[in-house]
Amino acid sequence: MLLHFNLRPVLFINGALLAILSAGMLVPALADALVADANWKVFAASSGVTMFIAVSLMIATRQDRGVLSPRQAFIMVFASWLATALFGALPFLFSDAVLTFSDAFFESTSGITTTGATVLTGLDGLSPGLLLWRGMLQWLGGIGLIVMAIFVLPELRVGGMQFFRPEGGGHSEASSPRVVSLASRIFAIYAGITVIGMVVLLLLGLRPLDAIVHAMTSVATGGFSNYDRSIAEFESAAVEVVLMVLMVAGALPFLHILRALLGHREALFRDPQVRWMLRVLVASVLAVTAWLVATSDFGVLEALRAASFNTVSMMTGTGYSTAAYDGWGAFPAVLLLLLMLTGGCVGSSTSGLKVFRVQVLLASLRTQLRRLSLPRAVLFARYAGRPVDEGVQLSVLVFFCLYLFTVAAAAVIFSLMGMDLISSVSGAVSAVANIGPGYGEIIGPTGNYAPLSDGLKWVFALTMILGRLELYAVLVLFSPSFWRD
Repeated sequence: MLLHFNLRPVLFINGALLAILSAGMLVPALADALVADANWKVFAASSGVTMFIAVSLMIATRQDRGVLSPRQAFIMVFASWLATALFGALPFLFSDAVLTFSDAFFESTSGITTTGATVLTGLDGLSPGLLLWRGMLQWLGGIGLIVMAIFVLPELRVGGMQFFRPEGGGHSEASSPRVVSLASRIFAIYAGITVIGMVVLLLLGLRPLDAIVHAMTSVATGGFSNYDRSIAEFESAAVEVVLMVLMVAGALPFLHILRALLGHREALFRDPQVRWMLRVLVASVLAVTAWLVATSDFGVLEALRAASFNTVSMMTGTGYSTAAYDGWGAFPAVLLLLLMLTGGCVGSSTSGLKVFRVQVLLASLRTQLRRLSLPRAVLFARYAGRPVDEGVQLSVLVFFCLYLFTVAAAAVIFSLMGMDLISSVSGAVSAVANIGPGYGEIIGPTGNYAPLSDGLKWVFALTMILGRLELYAVLVLFSPSFWRD
């Protein structure tokens, strides 16, 4: 029989999130008002509409707050991202950027999922409020994923995430003191890194708006820039180094950053995820540098600079670019595509498969091969010195297969809707892994998603949400058994 869900707790949480979004809209409204740009009225009106809906939801459901069941949690996760994308699109829709609803929803979805794909051109001429709003959407999406990865996905046992249940988590209420304290500390670290990055960028000579937006979108590993040329606009190696540090910081597990700040300094760099990610980044940068020096007219330092920034940007899922890396040749193209799929650490603001899952897969493969040569031995796959439960291994393997199937299915759909092979495949990876740019003239690092049809934009937007929510949180809603008792 069909279940009768109590959706009131879900609606209350969504109302609270929309209230935060509404308050956030007042910041770009102020930014536009200070320069006498008429878009401040658009932000003020959008804030009013969003707050009205938010307060209505909260008042109507305020007596049904409590512990969410797993089914309610799945619905809440998807509904919150979808609602944020829809209401976040209002300023784009009614601003002087003259966007259709499809374009506005695409831009908002790309922002809140920290994908970084854009349909906007002439970014240099947009109002300060619109540029700031794009950065704020990505910043909010970045902290949203961190919170979801730490407190929600482990309890829902999504893709092996149960391996990362933090102390203070569990099936307690979301408002319990321990959970609130841990979440607030993580938010403070996230905000602190952003402020430090902003100050350093200001000292390097960036305009306040540029420093604020690029600090936010770097830590969130989002990739929205204030310029059509992305980071190449600054022509500054120092700025690129600062942004690389911020991107790597955003790709680290924030729970371990917190532990390191509390005195457990070994917690961060003894984490196998962190060590593996940094090693892969260094090896990939050196490999791409050597390729560029050997196959093009790049000097060693020029090649190292280009390879470093764009490789870090791709693996962290940020999507910034300083060069047309899709023209570097086959080897960098394949390598960067694999790095896009991999992503950063669990508990970071990055998307992708996550380093942890790749490590578990490799450990499981190594254990299976050893069992073939030592059939009587008792062998276990290990991670960080701990045996990995076979349930976690199976969960990771299933997630890996589902991830690749989703990328393949997205690529087929994109090709059926008129995209060429390179754009379809790279676009599928980019959308599912929330990178932003793909390969090709249209969606490449120097391209833009504006020429795509409205149908493609909607499919891309929904694929971004699917990838951001770790697949299961969306796909489970389409399972008939989910809705039956």
